[in-house]
Amino acid sequence: MTLFGGDRTIKWLKKTRSLVLLGLERAGKTTFMNRFAKGQSTRTLATLGLSVEHFEIGNETFNIIDLGGQEAFRIRLWQTYAQMANAIIFVFDITDRERTKEAIKWFWQIEEWVQSGTHILFCANKIDLRKDRGGDKDAMELQEIITSFNLQKFAEDIGKIKSFRVFEVSALTGENVEESMTWLFSKLHRIQESPKLRKVVIADIEGNIFCDLAFKDEYTLTNDNRDIANILLGSKKVLPYNEAIQYYDGEDSIKILIARANYLCILSASKLANFDSARVIAETIISIFLTQKENNTYKKESFEEIIRQNFADKM
Repeated sequence: MTLFGGDRTIKWLKKTRSLVLLGLERAGKTTFMNRFAKGQSTRTLATLGLSVEHFEIGNETFNIIDLGGQEAFRIRLWQTYAQMANAIIFVFDITDRERTKEAIKWFWQIEEWVQSGTHILFCANKIDLRKDRGGDKDAMELQEIITSFNLQKFAEDIGKIKSFRVFEVSALTGENVEESMTWLFSKLHRIQESPKLRKVVIADIEGNIFCDLAFKDEYTLTNDNRDIANILLGSKKVLPYNEAIQYYDGEDSIKILIARANYLCILSASKLANFDSARVIAETIISIFLTQKENNTYKKESFEEIIRQNFADKM
């Protein structure tokens, strides 16, 4: 038995995460990205606009977006991309003392731009040019950087930042580049608990019930039944019946409501569920239902059995 009762199959979309590289021009952002992506440093010109590299880890795709550091691009592009980023990589040239204040100003703009849950990686670049490394530059030491940028305050005071760390790196030689990115990917790729489904309800705009499926787990469903009934009764006020998604954070569970056409799918999951995973499941279930209705193959018993078979690992 196929999910859609026909030849159609579900295309599971990979989760995509965006990592945005910020820093003044000539800070070494592109060299940093090339070192990580290609394992080598190459002579580069200043990035005009942006460039993108793609990586896949498991079922996730990571886009690393390298934005130009010239002032025109800082004004036009940085805020837009920072707001959509899952992580920010800020690259600072430790030999560029003359523009340290300018770099500090733009680094602290991140506080205003990023969304809640963003990871921040601060890369103090070009450590190979320090005099104690054989270089000839008056490069800043780590403690001076932390003090100048007030990084201790940044790490402690910004509630929206999920994690923050400083690495001293050399994009040219590769020192600490892989280590810094390994730390960042470990934060982004951390496995979250799969949702334990408690109940799935599908109803139409008139309140007719097409699916009322309870999953067995350690939770009682008494409160869920009451909560879902209340949502159904108020659904005409809650959602327009075209296409919409809303989330409810209950006392001991989460609810995801998805409206498609004239139907509403309500999925209830354990409080510890990952919202993104639960949303994908809810969207899949309503897609199966709508396709069966369109093909005139819908039968309540067989539909609920398909849901049980395909989401047994989520019960």
